[in-house]
Amino acid sequence: AINRAIAVLMISCPCSLGLATPLSILVGSTRAIKLGIIYNNTEIFEKASKIDTICFDKTGTLSEGEFEVVDFQSVVDDALDIIYTLESVSTHPIAKSLINYCKKNNATLLNMEVEEIPGVGIKTEEFFIHKEGNTIYLSNIDEIIAKIEVVDKIKDNAKTVINQLTNNNINVCMLTGDNKQTALSVSNVLSIKEENVYYEVKPEDKLNIIDSFSKSNHKVCFVGDGINDALALNKADLSIAMGSGSDIAKNSSDITIVNNNLENINRSII
Repeated sequence: AINRAIAVLMISCPCSLGLATPLSILVGSTRAIKLGIIYNNTEIFEKASKIDTICFDKTGTLSEGEFEVVDFQSVVDDALDIIYTLESVSTHPIAKSLINYCKKNNATLLNMEVEEIPGVGIKTEEFFIHKEGNTIYLSNIDEIIAKIEVVDKIKDNAKTVINQLTNNNINVCMLTGDNKQTALSVSNVLSIKEENVYYEVKPEDKLNIIDSFSKSNHKVCFVGDGINDALALNKADLSIAMGSGSDIAKNSSDITIVNNNLENINRSII
């Protein structure tokens, strides 16, 4: 009787089938916007339900991305001027913190041709600045001339979010350009398995890691915020960008978390 009743309804009002999907998408998108989640296309709802692996970029995603300079050492007087000039071309969270530190110490911009190499560092003809773990080094052609120690805070709700993902049988990975020691210290706090921690990775490495998961028939979500995450965001089955991130990252993503609340990642895919 129920089957026949449904058959009569479907025949008499087939429009309900056509209206159901767009109406549900409209309702879901509207609720999401109120929470600070923006869906950039209508295929996301179907893709999100199939995700079994999620890869997080660390800096600015799992961490606050607001670095604090805790130590500065230099053998030249104009080191801060050089650092200020080099970092001024970058939008990386570390660059922003170094720029603020230099400004507070009255640094001035120098007339130099500066080039940023994503995942490697920033250089001019005479100087090169790069990061190893929580230490930033400024070198000239011959030697290291300055060293800066920075610290970054893990987001308060990061561990809770990761535990929820794990409890829903989603494999959680962390990708970072940090060295092994720094990466593992963060993963220990967040209860991410050591075998799921990828350290000292460059932008192309992130792409290759996502690709390897896809080739193993996993449905992968990548979460990032920087210019160097764009390749991985484009490659992933589902991509999520933090609202505080670069425009390139947000334009490359399926979902944007406007308010940077990590809990909205779980709301988006679980």
